[in-house]
Amino acid sequence: MPQCENCDGYVTERFVRVFGDNEGRVFGCLDCIGATAVKNGAALPFRDARTHLGGAD
Repeated sequence: MPQCENCDGYVTERFVRVFGDNEGRVFGCLDCIGATAVKNGAALPFRDARTHLGGAD
């Protein structure tokens, strides 16, 4: 059963596929960081979130 690495809360496999990293991990979920933060990449590790969000180099 997939879970959030931040709060150990349950997340669906679809949530992991959409918001997780290539290892199948999420570092924040709707229970611990909120929908806007998840949408903006906060469920990824910091280094991956910067890359996927197209931030300035």
